[in-house]
Amino acid sequence: MSASLVYFIPDIDLAMLNYDQIRLYRADAVDGTYALLGAKTQALESGKRLYTFQDAEGGEDKWYKYTLYNSSTLNESDLSYARNGASVEYCNIQDLRDEGLTAAAADDNRVRKAIGLATRYIERITGNWFYPRERTFILDGIGKNVQFLRHPIVMIEETKILSDLNDEFLTIETPDLYVYNRHLTQGLLSPDDRNSPRIEIRDFSTAAFYYFAKGKQNVQVKGIFGWTELQPGAYAGETEEGSQIPVNYGTVPDLIRHAAVLLSLREIALKTDLDELEDWRKRWAVTQQKTEDQTITFGTQALTAKGAYTGDSEIDDILDAHSVPTMVGSI
Repeated sequence: MSASLVYFIPDIDLAMLNYDQIRLYRADAVDGTYALLGAKTQALESGKRLYTFQDAEGGEDKWYKYTLYNSSTLNESDLSYARNGASVEYCNIQDLRDEGLTAAAADDNRVRKAIGLATRYIERITGNWFYPRERTFILDGIGKNVQFLRHPIVMIEETKILSDLNDEFLTIETPDLYVYNRHLTQGLLSPDDRNSPRIEIRDFSTAAFYYFAKGKQNVQVKGIFGWTELQPGAYAGETEEGSQIPVNYGTVPDLIRHAAVLLSLREIALKTDLDELEDWRKRWAVTQQKTEDQTITFGTQALTAKGAYTGDSEIDDILDAHSVPTMVGSI
């Protein structure tokens, strides 16, 4: 087992006025005693808001918190909220309990497995992930001043193009690019840049290149990506005017969380309990139910799938709206 944890510190420069490190703590239970994992301590960096920890001894049976720490004064912040060592999930056990799923109907382990399956299914069908994630993409240049990406941009850290002159990658500074992440930096949703993620070299660029030369794996783009959304009331803006780095990286969209709950509920019943399994998976299509005579009538939509994936249009419409864009091109 292992755990991968990502923590977002929105006001990093403000935090660095008092602290210079981020420290990770681990416990065996959510309300247990949290012990410092000293080897996991990381230095805070100006402008860096996302910090990733890998714990080879962790897993879904472990819980984690972090603090900010000043190695000179020994001052330390309060412990953060607790989070489980399981991989990133799009809903949690309490979300299903809030929908009326009792512990008698499904214990926490059963629910956790269903949530994990629902999360992986959402990512498989949509081709996206729905949290800020550090990635480096190696792409084929298309011979234009624009480079399309398959995943929504949170921020761009570095862009490089392979030079034909010396076969080395040369850097294009981010200020020389238009970064299409305006859903986070401006709160702009029409057009929604998540539906057409791309970067573009500015016309007045002082960069060494004026276009992304056509080639194979000759463009490198490093940054943070993911289909996220700002919560109601969250501030949309840049860390500095013109930086194109958002103050807030966003979080799992509410609709994806809703789809994850619905998908998880479909997986609660045991596969050997066929009646219960059918009840969970076709409940959305019931048009009439008589409890005394045990008569259940399904609409014709239960026989002919309305959605492209599960047959439940409430789920499938959400997945379709959050899927990667279709890439059209020629060779």
